[in-house]
Amino acid sequence: MNSQQRREPTGLAKRAVRRPMVGSRLPVLALILIGLSVSGCVSEVGYRPNTTLKTVDDAFFQCRVAAAREVPPNTVITSGPAFGIGFGGCAGPYCGPYGGPYGGPYYGAEITSYDANASLRQEYFQRCVEAKGYTTTELPQCRASQLPPDFDPTLGDRVNRPGANACYVRVTDHASQIVNPE
Repeated sequence: MNSQQRREPTGLAKRAVRRPMVGSRLPVLALILIGLSVSGCVSEVGYRPNTTLKTVDDAFFQCRVAAAREVPPNTVITSGPAFGIGFGGCAGPYCGPYGGPYGGPYYGAEITSYDANASLRQEYFQRCVEAKGYTTTELPQCRASQLPPDFDPTLGDRVNRPGANACYVRVTDHASQIVNPE
């Protein structure tokens, strides 16, 4: 048998043949995204008595810029081990204990990255807005059915105090109006 011919595994080896799952994380990611879109987003919303949306927008923007300046990103890149599970054999011109149709699945190193300073930057931001007199609370995004018929927030509007069933509507990238459905 020359190196171009493929040998079919037999016996125990035949049962051990497994194909790697290509894109196995994609369905999980899709389910998470669908779940978030159905459940509604939750976001931190700022409140300070007798404050306009414009004032909140300015304060939160200043704190985000200060946090980014004082705590810059620290990207850490990691990788896991690479390994193959196999019993040897030939896959095309390649023979040996490597991955492939006859050598078992080969799992490559997964490379990930994260910002090691993300939580510290968020804490800096949180302390900054608290120093300006704001409290933050996590609220769900309002559904259309929760909004009053004439609801049209502007930057000159005062921010509402959050109630028990409050939700938010994003007005700018840094300010949200709090809605208390009845």
